Amino acid sequence: MIGILINRRKIDFYSKFFFRILQCVVDPNDKEILLFSIENLNIKNKTIYGNLITVDNINPINTSIPKIIFNFSRENSKIKKRKIRLLAEYENTILINESNTFNQEVISEILASNQDTNVFRLPDLLKSCKCKNIITVYMQKNIEGKWIPILGTDDLAKKITESSVMLADYVSNFISRLGFCTISFIIDKEGSLYLISFEGFDIKHIAFVNNHKMQNKFMNNIFNYAKYLSINQEEVIGFVD
Repeated sequence: MIGILINRRKIDFYSKFFFRILQCVVDPNDKEILLFSIENLNIKNKTIYGNLITVDNINPINTSIPKIIFNFSRENSKIKKRKIRLLAEYENTILINESNTFNQEVISEILASNQDTNVFRLPDLLKSCKCKNIITVYMQKNIEGKWIPILGTDDLAKKITESSVMLADYVSNFISRLGFCTISFIIDKEGSLYLISFEGFDIKHIAFVNNHKMQNKFMNNIFNYAKYLSINQEEVIGFVD
C-alpha cells in the first residue's frame, strides 16, 4: 500500500479519480492507495484515517502509517506544514515531496552553482517579457529512480526533454526526497530555454486534462517509483532552507 497526501477539501474528487485510473495500471489487483489529508494523521497513535482505494472499491479506513507516501497537497498553514514535517521525519516512512512550492530565488541560486545549469537562469531582459512561448514539463522519477517526463520523449522535443532531466536531476540534489516536479521554460527567438519556474506538483494538471495516456503513465510511475524506494531505502537527501 502506498499513501497519497492531498488537501482535505479534494478528498472525494481525487478518491474517484485515483479509483478510475487504478483500473489501468499494470497488475491493478496488487495495488492499494491510501488517500488522506494531513488533518487525519495521528502521529501520536501512529495511525491515519483515509480512503483505501483498490481496483474494486473505495472504503474509509483507520490504519497504520504507510511506509511510502507521495505528497500532492499544497498547504499554506504553518500548523499543517509543521505536521507534514513531522510526517517526513517519522521513522520508517519515506515522504516524497515534503513541499510542492519552492522559493524561486533559491532555485536560481542552485542553478548558478553549476556551469551546465547556469545557462537556464532567466536573463533580466526577459523577466518583464510578456512572451507567450512558454512550455511546461511534468516530471516524475521512474522504477530506476531516474527523472522522466510524464508524456515521454515522443511528445517533447529532444532539447526540452534533456534540459528538463538535467535540471530536475541537479536541483533534486538540494531538495529532500523530490520525486516529481513541474518545470516551466521561456523559449526565446533563438530557441534558447530559460527557466521561469521550478515547482513541485499540482495534481490538477493531471486530473483535469483529457489525456488518459498521460494519466495512466503518471499512475504507473508512482507505483514503479514506490517499488524502487522499497528496494533502495537510502535516497540522496539534501535541503533547501
